[in-house]
Amino acid sequence: MGKYLNIWELDLNRVPEDPKEQLELFTKLQNMVKEDMENGPIKDFGMFLGGDSGYTIEEGTEEEVAICAMRYSPFVKCKIQSVISTEQIDDIMKKFASM
Repeated sequence: MGKYLNIWELDLNRVPEDPKEQLELFTKLQNMVKEDMENGPIKDFGMFLGGDSGYTIEEGTEEEVAICAMRYSPFVKCKIQSVISTEQIDDIMKKFASM
């Protein structure tokens, strides 16, 4: 199982101009995030103060993380990076040192 950093950004061209419709969309997306934190790969979620972007930390297979990101399309664009732990870095450094 991998760990992933997802930097997400709202596609502002897809956000309705009407404030009531915006609130409905944002509520729907927030509820999806809460569901994915309970039952899906999202382990941590945050929104940057500007309100139109943020991050998630996800754990799972590549397929699970990709499916999770696809659920938010077309309203959210994702840039997902695989991350490794300090233990993995230590192992890499030991192998590199023995080369």
